Amino acid sequence: MDKLKNTKVLDIMIPLSSMKKYPIPQGIDYKEILLIDLLNFCISNKVSRIPLIKSNNVLEVLIHRSMIDLLISRNSLNADLGKEIKKLNVQDLLSNEETKNYINTTISVNEEATVFDAKSAFDNEPNASDVFVTKSGSIKDPILGMLTEAEIIKHLKN
Repeated sequence: MDKLKNTKVLDIMIPLSSMKKYPIPQGIDYKEILLIDLLNFCISNKVSRIPLIKSNNVLEVLIHRSMIDLLISRNSLNADLGKEIKKLNVQDLLSNEETKNYINTTISVNEEATVFDAKSAFDNEPNASDVFVTKSGSIKDPILGMLTEAEIIKHLKN
C-alpha cells in the first residue's frame, strides 16, 4: 500500500500524447461512429479500449473492444435484431442493456492523485477498468492521461 500511496498517477499514467485515441469532431452524432471502424482501429493499433476524444481533449466516451465484440456477436447470432453488422454504431452500444453500463462508466482523478487514489476509484466502481487523469479531477475537463488497472498491477510488480 505504501508504494501506491507514494506514487503519483502522473508518474505511471499513459500520457494523452501516447494514448491511442479516436479523435471526434465536437457535437458528432453517435450514430455516425461505426463500430466496424472502431474495431478496425483496435486491431490496427493493437488496443482493447478506445477513448473517443473531442478536439479540446475532453473525453466523449470510452469504448472497450469487448463491448464491440459482444454487440457484433449478438447481432450476428440474432437476425431478428434487424441491423446489419456494418451499420452498428456507438449509439447502438449506448442503447444496448448489456453494454451501456460499461460505456457510461468513466472515472477520473485529479493530477495530484496517487495511484492509491486511482485504485480506490476502481474499487468503488465495479464497471470501470480505466481512470482518466485531469487537472481538476472532473471528467469534463481535458484529459492529461489515463491509468488502467493493468498499469497499477505492473507498477506493483516492479
